[in-house]
Amino acid sequence: MIHQLADQVEQWWLAPLTGPRGLSLNTLVERVSHVVNLQIIHCESGPLPAYNCALMTARPGDLIVVFGSFLTVTAVHDTLNAGK
Repeated sequence: MIHQLADQVEQWWLAPLTGPRGLSLNTLVERVSHVVNLQIIHCESGPLPAYNCALMTARPGDLIVVFGSFLTVTAVHDTLNAGK
């Protein structure tokens, strides 16, 4: 997925997941940095903090894409839909 999106993503916000299938932040950075420049990689403690930081730095017209495991997407999705 990283290879597919590398030339379309300006900033990468990485977040680790806990559990047996989650990767550590160090592993995520290592894998992504093989494909994209380290200067555009940002690290956060989890999916929701990463999304919030991306949201705070986004400019008008920017698109924020949340992807990874279902746990990553669900964390952000549930927060966005909590007030509905």
